[in-house]
Amino acid sequence: MTIAAGFPCSDGLIICADTQEIIAGYSKVDTEKIRVFSNVPDAYNVVFTGAGDAGLIDTFVDSVTDDLQQKNLQGQTRIGSEIKASLLKSFQDHIDPWASFPREDRPTVELLIGVQCQASIRLYHFEGTGFSQCHLPKCIGTGVALANSLTSQVFVNLLPVSQGFLAATYILRQCKRWVDGCGGNTDIITMAASSLNLSRVPSIDVTELERHFDEFLTYFHPMLISIADSNFSESQIDEVVRQFRLNVLGLRGRFMQTEEFFRRLGEILGFKVNSSTTYSNEPSPPS
Repeated sequence: MTIAAGFPCSDGLIICADTQEIIAGYSKVDTEKIRVFSNVPDAYNVVFTGAGDAGLIDTFVDSVTDDLQQKNLQGQTRIGSEIKASLLKSFQDHIDPWASFPREDRPTVELLIGVQCQASIRLYHFEGTGFSQCHLPKCIGTGVALANSLTSQVFVNLLPVSQGFLAATYILRQCKRWVDGCGGNTDIITMAASSLNLSRVPSIDVTELERHFDEFLTYFHPMLISIADSNFSESQIDEVVRQFRLNVLGLRGRFMQTEEFFRRLGEILGFKVNSSTTYSNEPSPPS
């Protein structure tokens, strides 16, 4: 069970997923559900995340990366076409044979795929035999209903990556909190639109932001209810709003004091991070 999402931004793309994997009747484990393939000779990156049968997802992604490694591809269109052809073949090999079984017994694979070239970036969605480019945010998995609802509220306009990352963190946090089967940490990768840099955000930084959102909501809910209560006088409402403002300013003050956190987070979102969290196919400068 999974919640995963892709968020096109004005200057890049965000792909994220929870990390909880449930082995039915046995256990819950944490596992990375986002895979990165970097083709250095042809200078492009591909990021995969999926929902459905975990073993088959790995099989589908392995087939795509094997095919991409064997071919010299240039440009978004050719790369996208190759990925589509590989996925359709995997569908015919591994899912089509189950066509006569009841729907609930058939294995499923649904994928979000980010393709990053030198000066362009695209988000693709694969399900069944459908393969299409996504120009708007796309959510998949168990928490899709709640994720879609929150996305329609938060991603009103095309956001920059720096704000889209915050919105994505909030959306997945709510899905992990309220949807059975979603949980663990949140894995987030940011991809630039104008370069070949992409960054995996450390889970400790995501967890810090999740605490920030949780605390904010504890302050927000009383004000939401009070303002709608006709029995509250204007002076009482003024006091509620005043207290909310004080709480939020205090929260922001405590959050902003963690200078090292914001320096590191700013580097990540600005695609200036160390080698342990950055993948890059940028050509090396001449010596």
